[in-house]
Amino acid sequence: MRLITQTIAIIALIALFGCTDKDNVKSDSLAKNIKTISYEVSLEIEADKPEWMANLNKQKLIGDLFDRVKNNELSAYDPFYFKAEAPISWQEIRANMGAGADTTEVLDLNTGEMTLRVVDVEIDLTEIKSLIFIEEWSTTALGAIQKNVLGVAPVRHYARNSMEELNEQSRLKRIAFVCYFSDKKPPLFSN
Repeated sequence: MRLITQTIAIIALIALFGCTDKDNVKSDSLAKNIKTISYEVSLEIEADKPEWMANLNKQKLIGDLFDRVKNNELSAYDPFYFKAEAPISWQEIRANMGAGADTTEVLDLNTGEMTLRVVDVEIDLTEIKSLIFIEEWSTTALGAIQKNVLGVAPVRHYARNSMEELNEQSRLKRIAFVCYFSDKKPPLFSN
């Protein structure tokens, strides 16, 4: 019995240390089982997990993403179009974010009557409360999981109208756009 145990231990050591570092690196770089994964991550601080977002500057992250798109440093695509072929315009992104001209009723202080007025609504980046990550996951020959972020899509959370409080029951969500960081542009949603 002792001889069998020693033999198994020697075989295990040979298998563990028998490969050179070069062989380990080479075999580890061969990815298998590549899958494209999309998932949404909340940017809001959760009461039971405040440390989750403690070191993230959400305003800078979102602001930089929108600035790069606005300055044509990063292309933005329609999240619902199957193939990301043509980038969408800044005006389309503004519309997805609820910005633009809006007609609203306001009280005319001179007459005391409600009148219609056109107001310009700007993008409110504080409405971006989550991000959808598009990633490529693969396993290496050694069984490790590798993740490659292919793209990201900011998600706007907003109320139905300005008079309604934003809460979980009344919250609407809209994906503003999707940006890709490589030539791989898998659809955000499968058809």
